[in-house]
Amino acid sequence: MAQGLRISLGAGAAALSPEQERFNTLIRQIEQARQTLAAWHENVPLYAQAHMELVVPLIEQLEAGQREWAFALDGLLGQPG
Repeated sequence: MAQGLRISLGAGAAALSPEQERFNTLIRQIEQARQTLAAWHENVPLYAQAHMELVVPLIEQLEAGQREWAFALDGLLGQPG
């Protein structure tokens, strides 16, 4: 992708300066971050589907249990003692 931005040694050139090495390091980090971001974007729909299939039914069960518990407590409040 940004491969053309790297600073390379020319024929007969000395080693890269620290600034040039830092530039190449930063370019490499940007490339890795872009790949990571692309992987996140690819997996967002899979996460959303798994959430709908696994988490939403559990939340609905929890809410139903909380309703039952509230009605049970309400029924106990009307009893003496």
